[in-house]
Amino acid sequence: MSVSHTVAFAMFLIIFATPLYTLFTSSAEQVKTHLSLLRSIDGVRRRSYEEYSGYSLTVLGWSQFLTADKNGLTYRYYYVSSFSAKFLNGGDVGVGAGDLELSDVYLAYSKNVGSDAEPSLERFATRIPYVAGCSDQSAPCWDVVNGSALVEPAQRETLELTNRLSRFGGELGGSWDSGELLEIVIHLPQSMRLTLAQIESQGNVVGGEGWIYVELCIPSGYCGKPASLLGIAWRLGEEVRVG
Repeated sequence: MSVSHTVAFAMFLIIFATPLYTLFTSSAEQVKTHLSLLRSIDGVRRRSYEEYSGYSLTVLGWSQFLTADKNGLTYRYYYVSSFSAKFLNGGDVGVGAGDLELSDVYLAYSKNVGSDAEPSLERFATRIPYVAGCSDQSAPCWDVVNGSALVEPAQRETLELTNRLSRFGGELGGSWDSGELLEIVIHLPQSMRLTLAQIESQGNVVGGEGWIYVELCIPSGYCGKPASLLGIAWRLGEEVRVG
């Protein structure tokens, strides 16, 4: 069991199991005490508000294996070996570099279970492990590659001024704070065969087939809104907003 799942399960036992047991076994005064405790815990939870959401996806590494015409549309099929995902910290809780390295990344993706000539996409899901310096050679893996501040309302990315996420001699330092973007890169082995297709009409990309659905869960047990490419028109090497 991962650290985040262990913490989440422990919090479930503290917040729900113990008070419910007490409601059926304790005196009225004890019930009042536990209800007061619940209100205190809820107050802490509100003060430590967490909100992390998928912001964008970019296909970085790929190889095309088929172009096919269907019903007046052109489908271009690709095997994807790497992509980046950005997440926005929209809450008021920062996540330190040490906690990021202990976070879980879960991926649901489309995989070609047919042939290169006749692809057939099915859904698969897996946990991607964190590896510092993640590359094709250590795939499957993910790593933090950048942190930036997001300036509203123009949504312009700029350099972090404090607690900047960066590496010093290979060690990740800094913090992912409120209003900042976290960028991670995911590398996948050939055996996973993450498969996507671009759909074109008269030379213009109008949609996509297949999916990337990636979710980040931090050690506190909180899992944010995922980044998803399902049904979105995308282009190779170009960032596409998904949030």
